[in-house]
Amino acid sequence: TVPLRLTPQNTVIALNDGVRESTTSKAGAELRSFLRRAHGVTAGFELVDEGKVEDGPGQVVLALGPTRWVDPTEITSLSRDGYIIKRKASTVVICGGKSIGTYYGTMAFLDRFVGIRCYMPTDLWISLPETPEEAGITLGNIDLRIEPFTRSASLSGVQRIPGDKGWMQRIGGQRRLGGTHQHSLWTRFHPKRYAEKCPEIYGVVKGERYIPRKSHDQRWNMCYTNPATVNAAVDSARRHFRQRPQDVYLAYSVMDGHAVCECDTCLAAYKATDSGTDKHARTRGHSLVYWRFMNQLATRLEPLFPDKKLIGLAYASTRFVPPFTLHPNVVVFANFHIAELDADKIISPDATGTSRFEQWLTVCTMFGNHDWYHGNGFLIPRSYTGYWSHFMKALQEKAPAGVFQHCECYPNWGLDGPKYWLMNRLWWEPELDPEMLWQQFCDDMFGPAAAPMRSYWRRWETLWIAMDNVKGPERKLFRWGRQFLADAEDRAVLAACREDLDVAMGTAVTDRQRQRIELFSKTFRLCERLFELARAESLTQDRVDAVREYAVSLVQDPMTLYGAGAKPERALETIDRALTTLSKGKVK
Repeated sequence: TVPLRLTPQNTVIALNDGVRESTTSKAGAELRSFLRRAHGVTAGFELVDEGKVEDGPGQVVLALGPTRWVDPTEITSLSRDGYIIKRKASTVVICGGKSIGTYYGTMAFLDRFVGIRCYMPTDLWISLPETPEEAGITLGNIDLRIEPFTRSASLSGVQRIPGDKGWMQRIGGQRRLGGTHQHSLWTRFHPKRYAEKCPEIYGVVKGERYIPRKSHDQRWNMCYTNPATVNAAVDSARRHFRQRPQDVYLAYSVMDGHAVCECDTCLAAYKATDSGTDKHARTRGHSLVYWRFMNQLATRLEPLFPDKKLIGLAYASTRFVPPFTLHPNVVVFANFHIAELDADKIISPDATGTSRFEQWLTVCTMFGNHDWYHGNGFLIPRSYTGYWSHFMKALQEKAPAGVFQHCECYPNWGLDGPKYWLMNRLWWEPELDPEMLWQQFCDDMFGPAAAPMRSYWRRWETLWIAMDNVKGPERKLFRWGRQFLADAEDRAVLAACREDLDVAMGTAVTDRQRQRIELFSKTFRLCERLFELARAESLTQDRVDAVREYAVSLVQDPMTLYGAGAKPERALETIDRALTTLSKGKVK
């Protein structure tokens, strides 16, 4: 194949006619902007309608969307978010199953062939060629067809950072195929619609039918043994899909609590599963009737909506695997904590000889997981990319037809911000090597300081696994009394992390590299001081106040901790709670 050289003068970006307001048009605008920035020019790489493109010698066309260069058979089976990138003579076709897929394909083109990647919010965290000469793009043969392994994915709790121009969309971090998968019973069975005409669908609590009065009431659940509950669920599904026909799924997810129905029929069903020695007998019995209800509902809805999926949440009162196969239209959404992959034996065999993860996969066709990849609630870096890689590879090897993922984020960008980009890449392509991704991030962001920064992140991931999974106790969010426990070996790793950051700062050669290192260095400094307070047997108030004073200055920067920036008091409230716990009984 003759190499294809892209320059501002010889390359145009062609859009299919009439899409100037679509996501494809946005993709074209971003492609033009990034290519111009990479080449250090303010003109060239013009946007044109495909009908105005005349093939000529030396001209290169980047064709976005279903243009005349796309064979319809190439995209008919693509999912909404999937895309092709294919060279045809002097034209490079980038086309998705839908317009948003074309956008993701465009960002992938920039990543794979131009070296432009958006690691974290704001321009500082976008990799660009250092010089226009480095931006010279020469393409060989290209024939890519990419489908995201994770069909429906979302990152929640990512606050808007001033100066950010769309990091979340650029990485494909919000790709849900419907609404929420969480605690949806209030919406599905709203009392205003169902309480009067079929009150029997609501569960009995302490001898009385309990009809909730607010959406976040945790003291209730449905009566899943009553046939009227299935009828009401069918009615709510009909209403939903009439209003939102584009949704692929609908969730019937239990509330965030442990309440179960205590009517005679439900209690009898729970008792029937009780071996007499099972301390979780009631919950196990409730799980059974819940998943039986999900099967009944899926069976009723299949003739009406054969292509729609139903999400059931394996959480709290419904967390036990049923002893029967689930309807193929039921998606099981689990709540495995990937942070404790080893400690919780998520993908390792337990006493039964199989893992909890595999037990679910034996009964369902589609599987999802909700992880708490929090920043908020933690003041230490909490990165476990290797765990994510193991989990996603296990899914890729053993998972059924479709995979969903959701992570609650609330990022502490200055402590562990890169982890969200890395995790999202593994959601798209689990076969990727996380070490390669980390190295790419460090090379792009820190140049000659890449080695000490890679060492810093590697040490922290090792430290997290040691503290949380091996030595214990588990570091749960907002558990300030546990979070900063460290032995001599852990403290040596912390000291080595500081040395890595200092070496990196002395090795960096550009202002942008030093700015990036400084974000992690100054945020980690608060973490170091909190570890020191936790270790101290006694403290002076001045020492505690000095840490808080440092925190006050730190949280002015929105890229440090969750809540910092526009409303720094939110971040300070978290830090104050940590300081109160760490100094309790120590101040002399």
